[in-house]
Amino acid sequence: MRKPIEWSMRQFVARIQELNNQIPEYPLKDDGSAYSKHPEDELVSFVEDGLPNKYCNFLREHGFNVFDHTMKEFVDFVESRIEPTDAKEGVKKEESYKKGTHKCKSEDPSDRKPEEKKSRKHQFYCKQHGYNNEHATEDCRHLHQKNNKDQTSANSMGQKRYVSKEEVHAMLQDVAEASAKAAIKKATAAWRKRKHEDNHAIEAVNSAIHRLELDREENSASDTSEFSS
Repeated sequence: MRKPIEWSMRQFVARIQELNNQIPEYPLKDDGSAYSKHPEDELVSFVEDGLPNKYCNFLREHGFNVFDHTMKEFVDFVESRIEPTDAKEGVKKEESYKKGTHKCKSEDPSDRKPEEKKSRKHQFYCKQHGYNNEHATEDCRHLHQKNNKDQTSANSMGQKRYVSKEEVHAMLQDVAEASAKAAIKKATAAWRKRKHEDNHAIEAVNSAIHRLELDREENSASDTSEFSS
């Protein structure tokens, strides 16, 4: 981003804050969570990167480190100390706005890394979890676990092992034995179930025969009794 020549510092900052407020409305991440807005210290960095060289040189000459101030203090400083000179000199397009020639940092040329920037609301910075009050990047357990998993996967991929014909034959034999055992177990269970059903059927037949024999004995006894009388 670059601050347009015709825009004031306050207009530029207002536009960046407007874009930042729209971030939670973006499509959700792959895990279903929403994107979060950038904290103020990151917005300050974005604004600083978008300023022309003239502004950056003025900030360095007067020892104004943007990370030691709030956004409001940053805007007030530019409006009161730098923009009045633009009104006197007239607004001219600077070479710093050409691609590849714009460099603006309130720190030394080595530039601050995101985890080294000061945060007024958070104590630590983590590449995975952003600004927080619990841990820094080097203490993040999630990143450590991920790195260990990636290293293990890389080692396993690098250790290729060729299997001999004997090992293949042994593995196939193990698979065949396991399949045979499973089939025998299934057949045995089916046979036991069928045998249990057959036993029930045999018991039912025997019970019916027994009742039939009792009925015959009763009828025979009844006929004998009538004949005797």
